[in-house]
Amino acid sequence: MSGYNNYNNQNNNYYQSQPYGNYSFSDYRRINGLEIIVIVLSIISLIGVFSWGLLGKNTENRDKQREKDINQIIIALDDFYKNSSTIPSQRAYPISNCSESANEVDFEFTLKRYLTGQVLEKDSHVYIQPANYPSDRSGQYSDTFGERKVGYRCPEKLNTTGVNNNSRIYSDFSSCNFSQAKKFFQCYLYTSSNNGDTFRLGYYKESDQAFVIFKKFREDRLIQERI
Repeated sequence: MSGYNNYNNQNNNYYQSQPYGNYSFSDYRRINGLEIIVIVLSIISLIGVFSWGLLGKNTENRDKQREKDINQIIIALDDFYKNSSTIPSQRAYPISNCSESANEVDFEFTLKRYLTGQVLEKDSHVYIQPANYPSDRSGQYSDTFGERKVGYRCPEKLNTTGVNNNSRIYSDFSSCNFSQAKKFFQCYLYTSSNNGDTFRLGYYKESDQAFVIFKKFREDRLIQERI
């Protein structure tokens, strides 16, 4: 048996002493500090590339959802305009109440009431079901006046008699906090001309870091602007 053990020991010594390229067997069992750093940096780079691609994909998906939402509104606006009068020259889009500049209040309050059939004296037809009326899912929303990050833009347009910080802004939905100065970009925006012959509808496109504004005069071609 001792002879057999001596034979194995000689074989082990032989294989460990044989060169593999310019390295011995024992060298393959050692990894120096530089190689560890290279491996760690490679792993970090792969994680970074994967994370960057995932974030970019998420941004792209959010922008696609915004485009889908806005296209839904544009279709409803066209239908509303056509049904607003049998006389082409008297047709109009929903007339904004808050501001002549595209804003969140005229989108979430004024336009919603028109397109969901709540302005009975104008058009009781429901172009979009209230539960399906879109909002930017990435926006910051508030239920009460006290929760808002920025002041409500047009309080005089609401019945605000006796309200306090705990009062709800709207009875059945939340209000988007929009302010270019304070970086609250992600709200859908709407406005119209005084007679309703023109509308402007917009959203913030993350991938371009710019607002996309759609503008239409009567039945002319839809114009797209970036600001």
